[in-house]
Amino acid sequence: MAGGGGASARKELVRAVGLCMLWYLGSMMNSIFSKSAMKVFPRPITVTMAQLLMVNICLPFFLPSKMPRLSRKDWTSWVIPLTVLKIVVSLSSQISILKVPVAYAHTVKGMMPIFTVFLSKVFLNQHHPLLAYISLIPIISGVVIASVTELQFDLLGLISALVATFTFAIQNIFSKKVMKKGVHHISILLLVSQSAFVALLPYWLWNEGTDILFGDTFTSLGDQAFVVLYEMALCGLCSAIQTIAAFTFLSYVTPVTYSVANVAKRIVIIVASMLFFQNPATPANIAGIAISICGIALYNKSKLDERRRTQMQQQLAMDEAKWGGGGGGGGVMNGYNGAHHQQQQQPSFFANQHYTSGGKRKPFGPLHVV
Repeated sequence: MAGGGGASARKELVRAVGLCMLWYLGSMMNSIFSKSAMKVFPRPITVTMAQLLMVNICLPFFLPSKMPRLSRKDWTSWVIPLTVLKIVVSLSSQISILKVPVAYAHTVKGMMPIFTVFLSKVFLNQHHPLLAYISLIPIISGVVIASVTELQFDLLGLISALVATFTFAIQNIFSKKVMKKGVHHISILLLVSQSAFVALLPYWLWNEGTDILFGDTFTSLGDQAFVVLYEMALCGLCSAIQTIAAFTFLSYVTPVTYSVANVAKRIVIIVASMLFFQNPATPANIAGIAISICGIALYNKSKLDERRRTQMQQQLAMDEAKWGGGGGGGGVMNGYNGAHHQQQQQPSFFANQHYTSGGKRKPFGPLHVV
């Protein structure tokens, strides 16, 4: 049995690492193809539509069951709000990639913990450890240094990246409440992506679509027209791969492992984009990016410590309830419980996975993909 368990754990580890690499690759290529296409074809709404289209094509293959029937209250309470947030996040992200280098855009998006701390405090009355607040200092400092020293700085690009990050933080908090109602995460993703595509279609036709369909927008590109179409298709496909791989990866690992992987993913995208596009960067600019990333890592450590403290308190409470707490013989029992608890608290790549009643893995919360 032990050998079988070890083989199963190794299989899970290999699968999780493979999903993580697929997530990294999808995220990296999504950003690179978006930037490359918009250098020649600066149409952020069209790129957003291509991404939504590919997500809507791919996601149905991953639905665990039929789509839920939605009441009017469901539409007004969460589908429409999440759709609006999805549109704002997608459009502002593409505008930021259009206006500024990918590395800088992702550095600004690293400010997500700042907005998360603020919004969770305001809307959920959630308290954070002191280290989490301290970690915000290097995050802000790093982004400020990167902004001041960015050779291709654009104010609209900075504002768009901030809007995308802030809106995505709201979307994550809102998604948490929806997922607590028992709606499957893939169903939420598909419903919101479908609604966003339909809602954005009239605006796309009015702003960019008419010229593309009936004008000479593509013919004027000459030989590059096919390359742009190819890059937009790949951009959409990579967006779908990124989304699906990230969700599935999250179902295999703890939220802390996911958070650490998310920091590493951002580093990979920043470095890969700087090498691919050969963006000029000063030592101060690189230092700002590094300081910001260190702040993000410090924030994740604070959340890891907080989670471990919470688990310890919960485990001790369960042990006290099970063994009778501080009654006679409590010293022996408490000694046993402490040892038992230490054994339970060993760091684990796959620790604390959640399962549905059917035995399937269930992700911990909303997807953090920006």
